[in-house]
Amino acid sequence: HREDLAAMQSLQQSISPWKANQTRLTTILQSEQVELKSLELLRVEERDLLPQVTAVTSEEARLSRQIAEVDKSQSELRTLVSQLQGHVQSGTCPLCGEDHGSKNQLVLRIQQHVAADAASSARADITGVRERVKQLTERVASNKQKQQAMETQLAFLGKERAKFESEIDQFVNFAVKLGVVIKEDGLSPVEQI
Repeated sequence: HREDLAAMQSLQQSISPWKANQTRLTTILQSEQVELKSLELLRVEERDLLPQVTAVTSEEARLSRQIAEVDKSQSELRTLVSQLQGHVQSGTCPLCGEDHGSKNQLVLRIQQHVAADAASSARADITGVRERVKQLTERVASNKQKQQAMETQLAFLGKERAKFESEIDQFVNFAVKLGVVIKEDGLSPVEQI
């Protein structure tokens, strides 16, 4: 009888930790649900960001090609204009026949036209596109980092959940061995003891 009494007293002393474990388990389960929802939202955001990154990267590549083509064309034009300037004898343009007054005036006008950057708008556009690529890349990296942190937190919560479930099961099994049945809708363990 003393052994039974000692076992019952031990069970009675275990009730408070058991209740605390149940409360912690409920909190962990709620936290897991919140973390899972947050993780899913991050995954949705990532799925939205990746096509944007692809589109902006493609735009950057297109603008880079356009600038390279214009620069190549400008280089060829400068070579040709340099050759043309060798044929300028007076203020009259050898191409269009217009009189520009003096030879120096004609050469100055030719140099002004060649100096204009035909790719200036594309260069301005690519600066904005590169900034957008940078922003999107940072957002994707931040998103990945948050996902990893949440996955780590979920793994931790899973271990905690398993620990508390195990402790609760040990209490229930100990109670069952003593003839106390733990039910949600029945008498409390204290009342049964």
